[in-house]
Amino acid sequence: MRRIYWKPIEDKAIAEHAVIRSDLDWVIVRASVLKYADGTLKYTAGPSARISPLRPLPFANCADCLVRAAKNEPAWVRMIVNVGR
Repeated sequence: MRRIYWKPIEDKAIAEHAVIRSDLDWVIVRASVLKYADGTLKYTAGPSARISPLRPLPFANCADCLVRAAKNEPAWVRMIVNVGR
């Protein structure tokens, strides 16, 4: 995959480094593969969460995690969070 998508991967890394170096309060949420499906709210999320990178996650579950990161998880500030199943 890196051979095919090297430019988007490089761009993502540059963007993440810019956010990390900033003085902002930030949370970077890294989702597994996203899919259109009904949300179940059954997902795993956290800075050290072990997820299956190729197991699809409904967009609604990822959106729930984004809201959770913004409102209810102060321990996640200035952390990279994995979300998936």
